[in-house]
Order: sequence, then structure tokens, then C-alpha cells
Amino acid sequence: MRMCAPAESPRRPRLAAEGRGVVVDIDLEKFFDRVNHDILMSRLARRIGDKRLLRIVRGFLEAGMMQSGVVVERHEGTPQGGPLSPLLANLLLDDLDKELERRGHRFCRYADDCNIYVRSQAAGESGSWRPLWPSSKASSASRSTGRRAQ
Repeated sequence: MRMCAPAESPRRPRLAAEGRGVVVDIDLEKFFDRVNHDILMSRLARRIGDKRLLRIVRGFLEAGMMQSGVVVERHEGTPQGGPLSPLLANLLLDDLDKELERRGHRFCRYADDCNIYVRSQAAGESGSWRPLWPSSKASSASRSTGRRAQ
């Protein structure tokens, strides 16, 4: 599991020196709004054996939210703004990390933000890095790091 903020990746200069001077910046669109509670809980249960902790997390996920002064039930998504949501996102997206590694990509991901380092603008625009993640749309933009390997 990767645990770095993509924009501040300490690996960035080294990757640019390796010839990976183009960054594909991905933000999984509306990720926190669309998290499926059952899928997330099954992934957590793979790693956590404490049923009490799992019940607490489920309660956190299903806690209602205020909209215009009215409590609305939540059936998908995670409450945003707290420290638990990015942690849960990292656990849920661990399979995405493994798929990117399996494809040989160099990347840095934290929660729903990911930078994939490629060798050319054409590679970034081709979408060969595109992960198969059907529950979320990826919006992306390629940009040069401004550094090219000599």
C-alpha cells in the first residue's frame, strides 16, 4: 500500500531521472461519495479479526449526515473530512495498487489521488496506464515534470 501525497512524492526526482518525466495525475471522481459499504467491509474483514472494531467502522459508514438541517441516511460513501476516510480508501484501493504494480507502472497514490509516472506525453495520453476500476471514473491530466533524463 502506498502512503504518500502524490504532489509531494519524494520519488519524483528519481523517477524523472529514470526518464519518467511525464506525470499522469488521476483523481477518482466522486470516490468518497460512491464507496460501497459491503465491499469495503469485506476488504476490512480480510485484515481485521476484531468483530467489535468492524461494527464500529460499519457504524461510522452508516452514520447519517445533515443536509439542510435534516439527518439523511447514508447507504454508500464515507464521511469526508476526518482521518478515517483516507485510511479506508487506502485499504479499499490496495487492489488497484497491486494491479498497477503488476502492469509495471511507477506511481504514488494516497486515497483517491494518484500520480503515474510515464516516459512520454504520448504514453500519458494513450491510457495504457488506465486501471480497470469500474466503480469510479478517473479524470486525469498529463503534465511534464520539467525534468528530462540526460
